[in-house]
Amino acid sequence: MKNFSNWFSRTQGDWKSYRRYLNLPGKNDQSYNTQFTIKADGNNINVSWDGDASSGEMNLTIDGDVLHRDIGYFTDDPNDSMLDLIDEDTLVLYSSYDGMEFREEIRLLCEDTARLRQTVGFRNGKPFLVGQYWEEKVG
Repeated sequence: MKNFSNWFSRTQGDWKSYRRYLNLPGKNDQSYNTQFTIKADGNNINVSWDGDASSGEMNLTIDGDVLHRDIGYFTDDPNDSMLDLIDEDTLVLYSSYDGMEFREEIRLLCEDTARLRQTVGFRNGKPFLVGQYWEEKVG
């Protein structure tokens, strides 16, 4: 059994995220900065954020290889993600709802003081969103 709780505990703290969204042809690329905080207590994780595009809070619960979220990326409804650890530093989340599918990969770097993150969203089997993030721990 993979230890997802351990991976999330390594991400605790305050972070700054530099986000770039690459859109499909006909749309402009967008960049945002976001401050966020992760608090992990065993299988329960809280993420709060305040950024250029949005602010909010999300509660997560790890249940085996499933991550339950109380809200989704593009919905206020709860949703689940399947979890996979590629290696001890890299987590992959697979989510789907409202006709969309997401693959998000987060790699811890520099002794857990930085993260490289990438999200790809699909609608009707075609990509509609590509997000790239450089995230630095600030606290």
